[in-house]
Amino acid sequence: MFSSWPRNNALNFKATIVNNKDPLIQLADTRVILKEKLKSLIREKRKGFKFNIILKVRLGKEREGIIYKEPYSSSGTVTITNEDEILQKLEGAEEEILEPLTKWISEGSGWIIE
Repeated sequence: MFSSWPRNNALNFKATIVNNKDPLIQLADTRVILKEKLKSLIREKRKGFKFNIILKVRLGKEREGIIYKEPYSSSGTVTITNEDEILQKLEGAEEEILEPLTKWISEGSGWIIE
């Protein structure tokens, strides 16, 4: 599902994927949609703009029963000035999102992606 709504001078877009336990797959599945949306925006605005990507995951951990957390992982603000740089900037933002999440899970915290 992909939806948008205006907020102040910014546009917010939400892409939802269900039943997928791998954040890498989730980001790859939404990359095509985001790439096309960003292309459309740069053609429409005819100038650069800034964006960021936020990934929300559900984590579970066995601890006197199962406990859950739903942390957000965000890229920094990315500036796009032309259509040719969109894919590279998207991939960079995805790496930035996954790095802390991967580190957190791999350090023996006991959290698993639900």
